[in-house]
Amino acid sequence: MTWGIFHGPGILMESGVQLRVDWIGVFADSLLSQIGSAASKVEALNRASELVSSRIDEYRRDILENPDEISLSLIDLLDQIAFELAESNPADAAVQDYIIDDLYGRLSVYLDILKSREIYDSNLRKRYITREDAIIMRQCRMKECAPLLMSEFYEQPALQKPILHTLVSFDGDDLLNFYYDIAKESDAVDMRALALVGLKGFGTKFRRWRQLSSGDDEGYLRMIAYAESFDAAAIERNDMPVPGDLNTSMFVLHYVESHIESITGHAALAWVLEALHSFLSIRYYNSSLAVIHDSICSILLFARTDTLQLVLDGDACVKKLLELIDFLPRELFERIVPKLALMGNDFIRRVNGMVGAGKVKLNERESNALSYIIWMTGNAL
Repeated sequence: MTWGIFHGPGILMESGVQLRVDWIGVFADSLLSQIGSAASKVEALNRASELVSSRIDEYRRDILENPDEISLSLIDLLDQIAFELAESNPADAAVQDYIIDDLYGRLSVYLDILKSREIYDSNLRKRYITREDAIIMRQCRMKECAPLLMSEFYEQPALQKPILHTLVSFDGDDLLNFYYDIAKESDAVDMRALALVGLKGFGTKFRRWRQLSSGDDEGYLRMIAYAESFDAAAIERNDMPVPGDLNTSMFVLHYVESHIESITGHAALAWVLEALHSFLSIRYYNSSLAVIHDSICSILLFARTDTLQLVLDGDACVKKLLELIDFLPRELFERIVPKLALMGNDFIRRVNGMVGAGKVKLNERESNALSYIIWMTGNAL
């Protein structure tokens, strides 16, 4: 398995964490200095908010030019902190305290790894792992944390997806039986799909595909067969997931999300865009919809911008992208707006022309894409 291929500029922090945006190191130092002298958690969060609130969009766009998970997740958290502090305080003091404690605790996890690996390791032993830990462990390739993650997978059901997403980025024969057990025993389609992604990473070392299902679940049998035959070396050679079938689509979704940084070819990314577009035929009432939305958003954020621009050279692919982003809820669409901005004004003009020519039809009242185009053409063109 290949993970964390860094491209472009970056900075290696003293803690050993690799960040891709040059200014993030200086920013992190300022953040650490400001928070370190704060008298309370609220004051610390206010100081953090003051550092970013006026330039949050600029920072996010800069990070998205060459994103790494820690930098992007940190700026998202700081944006959330700024939003929460700007809102009126809840009437219930206990609720307010919970929000402050949660935000400060999550921020502290990032500050620990930015300060030093020793501080991070020490504090990790004193608390439960969090979603932020899963991000850090994946980006920093902390394979030694695999036993802890495997244990926490069963202890913290709410973290099962980020834990598995991190584990499939590691190599290690000790993970094979772990994936195998999940693939056989889990009732959740997304957990099964991620476990199969992990098993796929073992290549020819794993051959027991037909032993994974002892029942007559036809959907899961299709997922297993698809995963077994999936060409990981050249994903563009694969058949599209079965239209409307959640099982094969979920395997593709989680495979792509786990490997998006190594998908750099034009043909491969074009295949990904078409595969993601197939989710539009999935019924809205399925229980995996939130997972699907989050994963599609992540894939679009971490897809190589230069390759994506090449893929969007044809009207058919542009139409697929527009329909795909209209599939996302508004809050996730707003996360990818800075990514769309990186496409430049030529992309905006092209989309505007396609809409005007009737080549793509968007819902005038509900379309994320149309709202974005109207906003951009009214302000930038």
